[in-house]
Amino acid sequence: MKEHEYIALQQQFDAYLERKHLKRTEERQMILKTICGLEDHFDVNMLFDELQKGSFVVSRATIYNTLEILIEGGMVMRHPINGGIQRYALCCLSANHMHLVCIQCGSIRRISCKTPSIDLAAIRKHRFTPAH
Repeated sequence: MKEHEYIALQQQFDAYLERKHLKRTEERQMILKTICGLEDHFDVNMLFDELQKGSFVVSRATIYNTLEILIEGGMVMRHPINGGIQRYALCCLSANHMHLVCIQCGSIRRISCKTPSIDLAAIRKHRFTPAH
């Protein structure tokens, strides 16, 4: 994520916290910063591990609560994919693709929304047969 995108997202987050009369805590800011540093979808455990790598101690409850705030504020999306595991992504990164999820093995294929139509024949060549 580019610096100006991060700053804009941080300002959006701060404005949302202020509107909802929520505190702007160091933990919430670090969680947002860490999310912005991730290049793809993530789950709570991945985020928790990234925060610990940076020597920042935060509880899983704080992560869950902050994710809910970010979802309500329209900054993060929840993706219930891959066997029910909750994955998350920044909205600004999720707007340009969709997912194909295998109902047999749980593998996930990302497809650009810029593609005019999905080439099902090409997908089947890679052992991925869409159900619907």
